[in-house]
Amino acid sequence: MLRYSEKTFGKVLLNYFVSFICILSSVLIWFFQNYHGYELLYTQPLLYLIVFIFVYSTIIFEDNTRLFFIILSGVSAIRYVLLPLLISFTEYYGGRSIVEPSSDSFFKAILLMNYELLITALFIKIMEVRRNSKINTTDSNIKNQTFKLDHHHIGYIFFILFTLIGITFFPSVLSFINIIVPSSLSNNVEPSFIQNFILYCIIVSKQLIFIMLLKRMYKKYKLKKNRIYISISFIISLVNIFIYFGTNRSDIIISAIVSFLLLYKLFGKIVKKYIIVGLVILFFLVAIVSGARNYISISNGSNSIIDITDTFQVYTGGVYNVAIAIETKDYFPSSNDLSVLFFDIFRPMIGVNLLVKNLPFSYSNIFYNKRMWLNVDRRSQIIPMIGQGNLFFGFFLAPLFGMLLIRIYYYFEKILNNTNNLEIYYFLTLVVVRFGFFMGQNTMNIINDMSMNLVLFIMVYQINFTLHKILGKKSYQIKYR
Repeated sequence: MLRYSEKTFGKVLLNYFVSFICILSSVLIWFFQNYHGYELLYTQPLLYLIVFIFVYSTIIFEDNTRLFFIILSGVSAIRYVLLPLLISFTEYYGGRSIVEPSSDSFFKAILLMNYELLITALFIKIMEVRRNSKINTTDSNIKNQTFKLDHHHIGYIFFILFTLIGITFFPSVLSFINIIVPSSLSNNVEPSFIQNFILYCIIVSKQLIFIMLLKRMYKKYKLKKNRIYISISFIISLVNIFIYFGTNRSDIIISAIVSFLLLYKLFGKIVKKYIIVGLVILFFLVAIVSGARNYISISNGSNSIIDITDTFQVYTGGVYNVAIAIETKDYFPSSNDLSVLFFDIFRPMIGVNLLVKNLPFSYSNIFYNKRMWLNVDRRSQIIPMIGQGNLFFGFFLAPLFGMLLIRIYYYFEKILNNTNNLEIYYFLTLVVVRFGFFMGQNTMNIINDMSMNLVLFIMVYQINFTLHKILGKKSYQIKYR
């Protein structure tokens, strides 16, 4: 009873805090806002407050391991509360395009974003009711779930050896792999098909090695009760984070979140101090990557608050970027053709992209960046998902992509809650965490991430599982924390 009361008190306290911040932000935005088209900007914090109290906080306090909702509520807070406040405070209503969107587009963008938040929240509420009505004792009693920490990894070892052979024949692929500091080739050179395949093998192999080592360290810790194995596990986690492909900062952050989560699942509360240190290291790593990308800030470094505002605008799909997406259809009428939708779905799929990449089609992100940069061939920004939905389906059906993603999440969550395999849990959680950023992403990012993290792993896992059944090794089980 005491535990329930403490949880309730924490929920009420957080709701009061969020209420205070949102109402204060709304009042300040209403007072300082002075740009035509942004008249309804003050409604965004109030709308977030309603959604947080009645949807997000209820789910998070019921089960604080549901990372999708923790990430979604955090990203939404930046998008609907902090970003509007920064825009009004700095009077930075513009963006990076030479031709600003019209005031009507800004106004429609705010309405579209508010509509997205309401519809997706309502859909989540419906899915939660369905989920809770169908949950049985096995599904809901997550804390009694066990992981099988078997050390039969012959299929994984064969795959890692296959990857090493690929590196031996194509050593140039190592130039695309980053260790802390991004490689000079990460942005400037496009890898070939063979190089791309080997790169995916390297990333999956790296993650499999991470999981195998973590299993071994945990078993040694349980046998000897020596905290040195926790420290070694933490170092292994950092190495997993430090080695990456590309220069997308969100990929690094997601890898860190899931790596630290795995530590917590295995070792429990004892690793909290390690995770705090890891988050500090992550902050500096992201800063290093940002510097290495030669990122040019909107103010050229003269105003850090405006630079932060611009960054949030890009990564969360703010009003300006949604307004640009709205005008993409006006500038390029062919941007919502079925061929563009086809390319948006299949072009990012690993494997399928080889069959369709040479087709004479463009995807929506190209049109979006043409509107952003006015025919300059730059693709540095992504069309927000609600803007992409509006492009193909119109205003009222614009949240369709987000709703589909939420539905897929619930399917994945069911697998996560019932799996006893640490590898499946890790790779699926990578995808689920990415889903939490969906408002600032689009279908192309999500599909590419799913295919890269899941397709190759599932094939390798199936081979390993088959060999495991043949050899019949025993497993070492732990309680799910």
